[in-house]
Order: sequence, then C-alpha cells, then structure tokens
Amino acid sequence: MERRATRRFRMKLPMRVRWATKSGNGEAQTESEDITSRGVYFVLPTEIDNGSWVELVLVLPHEITLAEPVRARCQARVRRTEIKEMDRVGVAAEIELYQFLREDKNAGSRASNSKRQEAETKRSSAERVTVKRATKWGSLGERVVKLQDGESVVLDCDGNAAEEAQKVRNGLNGITACDLVRRSVKVVDGKIVITRVGTRQTLSVF
Repeated sequence: MERRATRRFRMKLPMRVRWATKSGNGEAQTESEDITSRGVYFVLPTEIDNGSWVELVLVLPHEITLAEPVRARCQARVRRTEIKEMDRVGVAAEIELYQFLREDKNAGSRASNSKRQEAETKRSSAERVTVKRATKWGSLGERVVKLQDGESVVLDCDGNAAEEAQKVRNGLNGITACDLVRRSVKVVDGKIVITRVGTRQTLSVF
C-alpha cells in the first residue's frame, strides 16, 4: 500500500504556479516533469527560495485518479531547486495541502449553469482565503527567520490570547524556513511574543 501511495508518474501536465517572495509575487504557466501523491517537480523561469510557499493548479489525468480527470489545487513548499540553464530553474515541491475540484457534468440547463457559477464564486472565495492564510504564515515566518538571537516579534490579540498563541505555534511549525529556528511563543500582557532563542542543526529533508 505504501509503494502505491508514493508511486511516481513521469508526466508533463500543464499547471499554473503562483508564489510569493521577498521581492514580490509571481505567477507562471509551466508543466510537471514528474509527480507523486506527495510532491511534484517542475520548471520555473525564475529562481525561488527553498521553503517558499507555492500554489499549484493542475488537472490530474485518469492514470493517476483511476477515474475521471480531476482539477486539483495544491499548497506546497519548495524543498529543492536547481538551475538547469538560463531562465530555467528546476523546483521540487512537497505538497502539504490540496483540494480536488470536480467539474459538474450535469450543467445542461440554465438552472445548472447558475448553480455552477455560484459554486465557482464560492470556490474562488475559498481559494482567496487559503492563499491569504498561507501568505499570512509565510510572512510571519520570514520575520521570525530574520530575528537575531534574543530578538522578538510582538503581535496583538483579537481574541483569547492563549488560543491565538497556539495558532501561531501551529502556523510557524508548518513553515519550512522556520524549521532551523529555535523559538519561544509566549503570552505577555495580553500580547503574543515570539522570541528567537537559537538555531537548530541543519538536516537534509529532500
């Protein structure tokens, strides 16, 4: 079962890639070189930092789904990059969050078209929320990484400070760039204080 779950497919699947870096946001149309249930390798026209969040939108063929083709939207983190040639950078990304977006096959009537448009609107709204959430933690992770030992980031709380602090801990745990940063997250005078306390040893992850 494990062997099947990690089966690798060498397929060139058209895909849209979006990413955010310190210099700004980017988007490109490209295609996969190979793909598994856990990650995908593709080529971008520009270099991107390891640990960056990327959003991938692609259609998985029936060879992978064992059913009809499915449109998928994935949130992934860059694990490794390699410069292939001018304006071509290979990217290995690990998929952490994904959503399958099945097409409506019964859209023959106006009522069905209306429902499909409504569903598309809701889906687009959910997509914006997902991207905003990923960008939020990615931005906070970059601030934490830039801290020197002993320096802190202070955040205001909108609700229960203890619950908000736990959300921050969970969010930072999902950011690859923070894996090497030893940090503490505490509630002080109703505010969340994130303090860098050191650096972990480097480990190979891909």
